[in-house]
Amino acid sequence: MRIIIDAFGGDNAPDEIIKGCRLAADELHVQIVLTGDEKKIRAAAEKLNVNVSDFEIIDCPDVITMEDEPTAITRAKKQSSMAVGLRALAEGKGDAFASAGNSGALVVGATLLVKRIKGVKRVAFAPLMPKSEGFFMLADGGANNECRPEMLEQFGMMGSVYMQKVMGVQKPRIGLANVGTEPHKGGELQHAAFALLSENKDVHFIGNIEARDIPFDAADVVVCDGFTGNILLKMYEGVAMALMNKFKAVFKKSLKNKLAAAMVLNDMKAMKKELDYNEYGGAPILGCSKPVFKVHGSAKASTLKNAIALTVKNAESGIISEITAAQQNEKTENTNEKQDSKGITMRSLDEFEKKIGYKFKNRNLLITALTHSSYANESRGGDQSYERLEFLGDSILGFVTAEYLCKAFPDIPEGKLTKKRAALVCEKSLCGFTRSFGAGELLRLSHGEQHSGGRERPSILADVFESITAAIYLDSGSLEEAKRFVLHYIEPAAQSAGERPFKDHKTMLQEIIQQNPGERLEYVLTGEHGPDHDKHFTVEVHLNSNVIGKGGGRSKKEAEQQAAREALELMGY
Repeated sequence: MRIIIDAFGGDNAPDEIIKGCRLAADELHVQIVLTGDEKKIRAAAEKLNVNVSDFEIIDCPDVITMEDEPTAITRAKKQSSMAVGLRALAEGKGDAFASAGNSGALVVGATLLVKRIKGVKRVAFAPLMPKSEGFFMLADGGANNECRPEMLEQFGMMGSVYMQKVMGVQKPRIGLANVGTEPHKGGELQHAAFALLSENKDVHFIGNIEARDIPFDAADVVVCDGFTGNILLKMYEGVAMALMNKFKAVFKKSLKNKLAAAMVLNDMKAMKKELDYNEYGGAPILGCSKPVFKVHGSAKASTLKNAIALTVKNAESGIISEITAAQQNEKTENTNEKQDSKGITMRSLDEFEKKIGYKFKNRNLLITALTHSSYANESRGGDQSYERLEFLGDSILGFVTAEYLCKAFPDIPEGKLTKKRAALVCEKSLCGFTRSFGAGELLRLSHGEQHSGGRERPSILADVFESITAAIYLDSGSLEEAKRFVLHYIEPAAQSAGERPFKDHKTMLQEIIQQNPGERLEYVLTGEHGPDHDKHFTVEVHLNSNVIGKGGGRSKKEAEQQAAREALELMGY
């Protein structure tokens, strides 16, 4: 087996890399291919008195440093030892590649040069870490700061295959890192990932696990986004080093303690070995079409040898074909599920048009009106989401409702009309209108959004009413058709509502502030988090530049309402 090694990756390159490769070649009987400056490699080997005559060396001048941007591997540092090694792997000049160099560059290179397994959305950095009994895999350990639910599901599936095939763990337990063990704990990402992993028949998912339980054999694969994973990884390593330093300080404190240390020296060495991440050498980059291994940056010769041993097991195990097969099965199941659940067929569209009382000339407008941004992002097939239609529909809805109220209620003052309009076009009302004609059943959502309850989410259903309004307007070329559609729902709601109180916190706050001339009220967006299909907004309401309320929600409107509600509570209303 031919293993390609980056000779200039890591803090101790090239000396420790050369020595580690020699150990691996002698003990593991593998062929070594080194990439890097050939003159420097041979000079270092001669100085170390290490024989490299049986190593193949691919000469290349550059080195990617730890300070280089990850994308340098495909641009300024195309001729670096890491880039050349990855290209050699992609071209079939070796069976696997390992580097102790820049982690970010290795992930980018593995993705762009070696390529991902077909269907895998993101590669994952997956280090092996010690626990009370054996070891566990952390996926993702830092390759992807922001993840979608389906990515976490894939990390769990790939980690399960690796632990079975390479590490010999039967029926690996997959746990989702979270702030509590209950299914409802965590944010939207954790909720959706929990649902996906629970339904995946190819993995043994045991549920949520808390960080404090991870060292105590909580799971064999701990799944999380890369941001969370990297924090866990660094904290884990730091605590282990701090504890060992504490032990050393205690044993050196007095002669009595030194004598005690001598009595337990062998046990302490055994414990240190169990806690030493160097025993595992590094981490595989899961999801690559060929084996790529990240060696610890501070690796010494023995660490590199261990890493090469795992790289060999990885290459011999056939896990890439296993992951490919599992991904193909999942794709087939998802395709069937999407066909069943999305139901975008001629027949379903015919029935839907009857329900809303309008037949589209251009059905692409209707399909766009039913397409959530999560589906558009996931499919990457040029599908547009309904967001632009929602923007237009919001204006049409506001105008049609205001015009109707002015004509239907000529004696009501402006303040009460404003309250009525707010009640008719609020999220709750629009959601109810949309449910009445069953648009949720036809929504095009991502796999993760479906499993997190997107078809019944009020904010989405309210948006869809606006997008359908705009689609009718554009398709008909006339405001009259859009008005007819809107009034079919608005008119009976307005007539039946009477003087029913509605808690439009923004309007109520505005009316109170207007009683004091010269006061200025302003809503300020202070935060916007999450992927496009799962945004969370935070808003502050300012009174003359002073913060009087804060709120959050899945839309700016919802966040503003919550901020206004908090302000009213602060003012005693």
